[in-house]
Amino acid sequence: MSTSQGNSPQSSSGANSSDSESTFSDSAARPWSERVGDDLARVFSKDNDQLYPALVVGGLIGALLYAYWNTLESVSGFWHDDQYSWGWIVPVFTLVVLWLWRKPIGAVATWERWLGASVICLSLVLRVLFGALAMNTPGMATFPIAILGIFLMVGGLHTLKWSAVPILFLYFMFPLPMKAEDMVLKKLNEVAVRASTYGLQTLGVQCYRQGKTITVDQMKQKLNVIDQCSGLRMATIFVALAVGWVMLVPMDWWERIVILLFALPIAVAVNVARIVVTGLLYLAAENTTFITEEMAKKVFHDLSGLLMMPAALLLLLLLQYIMSRLIVVYEAPRPAQLKVRPTARVGTLVGK
Repeated sequence: MSTSQGNSPQSSSGANSSDSESTFSDSAARPWSERVGDDLARVFSKDNDQLYPALVVGGLIGALLYAYWNTLESVSGFWHDDQYSWGWIVPVFTLVVLWLWRKPIGAVATWERWLGASVICLSLVLRVLFGALAMNTPGMATFPIAILGIFLMVGGLHTLKWSAVPILFLYFMFPLPMKAEDMVLKKLNEVAVRASTYGLQTLGVQCYRQGKTITVDQMKQKLNVIDQCSGLRMATIFVALAVGWVMLVPMDWWERIVILLFALPIAVAVNVARIVVTGLLYLAAENTTFITEEMAKKVFHDLSGLLMMPAALLLLLLLQYIMSRLIVVYEAPRPAQLKVRPTARVGTLVGK
């Protein structure tokens, strides 16, 4: 009897492990289509209380896409331009972040649903009004607000805590207004030309600036920094990348603020370095034989344009590394706990 009792737990555990291994092997051996079918059946089962809110959100967003289709079609036309060629990544990134940050939707108060419905209606009304006034940019801006209204109506205010930031990130897929783009181009062009001229002078090159042109005394050819080389494309891409970086990478709140504040200066600095290197190569092409102007134009200029984003990313990583070394978290040692013996209980002596 003692032998059989001692072996019974081992035999049962061995049977359970063998059963789990066989179950795992059977599930792994099953076709991919059957496993996907089981996953879909589990998602659409009656026990999944998140199915109905997800279907409502998806249906309303589908209706919103239909209502904004002409606006979104015009926006996608800008993505064929090199300046906004990365715009299609923004909605994909938003969907990924929403999936990673998702939280269960619970009970929602009635006033929250009415507030979300009001936000949706207000966005649609403003879109019609801006369309009638031929104000395309403000009309585009109402699209993410309407999506916020959908999440508010279906999930309440607590859903905005994890969905608001990814939804507002959709603004990066829209082009800048024409007036704002001209102002940014002129300002970035002026900064790029001034900083590049100062950089060349610091390296010992005799040059001076005239508007958008850098004139080098040792060069017959002048460096004309056109608006396309002023760094607007680099700045918009890198600022969007920095925002996505602080959204996904865990860090302190002050580190997020510093990275966002340094995103535009880093983009401008990398672009200035590109102009300075290009100017030095053109100067070397006129004074040497192993470097030609065609090489400086075709190889070095284009290659520096491709290396701008990796260089900016390295500077961003360096900035985050420096910030991680600035503040060292120190945990004070806990005081030693004294071990006190429990006091003996004194019983009451009851006399006869």
